[in-house]
Amino acid sequence: EQTEKEIVSLAEECYYKHDICSQRFECDSAAYWLERRAELDPENVEWINDAAEYIYLRIGDYNRALEYLNKALKIQEKVLGTEHPDTAVSYNDIGVCYDNLGDYDKALEYYNKSLKIQEKVLGTKHPDTVLSYNNIGGCYNRLGDYENALKYYNKALKISEKVLGTEHPFTATSYSNIGGCNCYLGDYDKALVY
Repeated sequence: EQTEKEIVSLAEECYYKHDICSQRFECDSAAYWLERRAELDPENVEWINDAAEYIYLRIGDYNRALEYLNKALKIQEKVLGTEHPDTAVSYNDIGVCYDNLGDYDKALEYYNKSLKIQEKVLGTKHPDTVLSYNNIGGCYNRLGDYENALKYYNKALKISEKVLGTEHPFTATSYSNIGGCNCYLGDYDKALVY
């Protein structure tokens, strides 16, 4: 059995190899090294999430990423509890994967779990909560439920303008989302305003 020091040393070597592969745009190899690092300590949520994030952001293999995200979520629920901000982030990331897979019902389920924690723990005026409102709105938008999409996009906009200001990228995203929804609804004048 390896000592903690040996595991850390191997993990650093794996990350170094990942970094080299990533710089060379060898995404599959870069992912491989992050996965090897995650296997060194199956309880290390950071390493597991790094592998998942790279796999779904760079490679787009959402099913493989879900395996890692669900491992991390189980650990977080056990260690941090079901009402911790980090657990909310995991729910959100799982929602993103399902969203990208086109499983909008599952995506909404996880986005709403994330939102429930964020509203309770972080409050309704936190940037993470804004992100959840936008994600839920986006899901409804892709489902063609523009009324519900607008409801969530408007919640996101209201908070963004108040907390982050009218010049913030989150606010710009909300304007764009609302404009797009109004376009789908055929209200082109309103869409142009946003």
